[in-house]
Amino acid sequence: MAISHRAGEFFALSDGEYSDYCFRGLYRALVDFDLAAIADTFIPCLMAERLLQGKSVPTPDEDGEYDPSDLRFDLGVDMDGLGAFLIRQGVAEPIDYDEIHAGYDLDIDELKEHANTRAKYLAKQESEKSR
Repeated sequence: MAISHRAGEFFALSDGEYSDYCFRGLYRALVDFDLAAIADTFIPCLMAERLLQGKSVPTPDEDGEYDPSDLRFDLGVDMDGLGAFLIRQGVAEPIDYDEIHAGYDLDIDELKEHANTRAKYLAKQESEKSR
């Protein structure tokens, strides 16, 4: 087995391109794993889980291929689904993070607004802890 990610490493899941780009989450590998091998089991495992729950699964066409929209919308084959699958398989855990987005061309006012909102959030958390 090839190892694509080592235990303790951080990795991010994202998809899309250009204006459709989406950051889907930050994770930490809990064990060494091969993402290619997991990718091979992802769809069959999702189908098995749905069948065990008594739910329907998409059917392939005459060439044995699945319609990507059926997989995405009926089965949850997307990066969010992959992240959840990695967690269920025990190979990764989600990491809380704060995404700092400062608009196009680093809008300093937007950056400051984010910083102030984040500071208020942290202050509120601290005051709730001290109660």
